[in-house]
Amino acid sequence: CARNGVDAEVEKIEKACLEEDSSQCVELGNAAAEHVVMDNWCTPGDDAGTTSNTDWKELCEDMAVTICKGYIPTVTSEWCPSKTMSTSELSGLQDKCEDQVDKMVGDDFVFMEE
Repeated sequence: CARNGVDAEVEKIEKACLEEDSSQCVELGNAAAEHVVMDNWCTPGDDAGTTSNTDWKELCEDMAVTICKGYIPTVTSEWCPSKTMSTSELSGLQDKCEDQVDKMVGDDFVFMEE
């Protein structure tokens, strides 16, 4: 009985965080993109460097995957500007975003607190 109350409160807080502030999802997607590039393309410094009924967790993960895919070109151009990437190589890196986000959130998806 107490567990049900805790679960309901956690769901309420997660919904409020994800519905009203997507920054954690954006950061998750950006971090996933960096991992994909680092694990499969280059690392920073190789050439140059910088760097309810609704399932809110799933929506956030989906958003993070989309952001990861969009951020891959930025990470590669910042971390390794002298390397030229073909469309098929870009697509291959983007295909790794979903698995990377899944690895980063795991089964116990917990959001960072401000």
